[in-house]
Amino acid sequence: MRRATQLNSQFAKGARRSVEVACTGWIDLLGYGAMIARGAFNPTNPEAECAIKRIRQFHEIVRSHSRRIYLPTFVMNDGGVVYRDLSPRSRSVTYDFVTRALKLYVEINLKDRAEGHPGARMVIAAGFRARRNSRRPDKSTERIGLRISIRSSVGCCSAASLRSRRCGRILRASNVSS
Repeated sequence: MRRATQLNSQFAKGARRSVEVACTGWIDLLGYGAMIARGAFNPTNPEAECAIKRIRQFHEIVRSHSRRIYLPTFVMNDGGVVYRDLSPRSRSVTYDFVTRALKLYVEINLKDRAEGHPGARMVIAAGFRARRNSRRPDKSTERIGLRISIRSSVGCCSAASLRSRRCGRILRASNVSS
């Protein structure tokens, strides 16, 4: 019973874990490099006017979809990133992220193609993200690989075997959630 309580506290609502599962979407405009190359990669060159107009429209669309919590974004030149930590408690967070990311992709493509451009491409991927602990930056990534492997094997290992694992020192299951 104790093991189940420890594991459930790791997934408590609002819990800050040192390793999160996150989803990220990378999006970029197709053919933008060739457009800006016509202006010698100089945005003030009159030949680059169409490229600059296109990139401003791209930035505006991404900005209009960006949300602090639900769909934070990072945009630079002709590329953008959307990201979100997923929930170990519910699939709805993943569904919400994918839905919002696809709406962004569709709007960019519709408006870009309406202007006669090739559109954009987007890649969505999920994986582990190490969270930095600002209070103890030197401890934040300590044993991160071991934490990931232990958490992924928790379902098939007993609490006794977790307590006896060694990686330089004994690591108990209760230490993993820090």
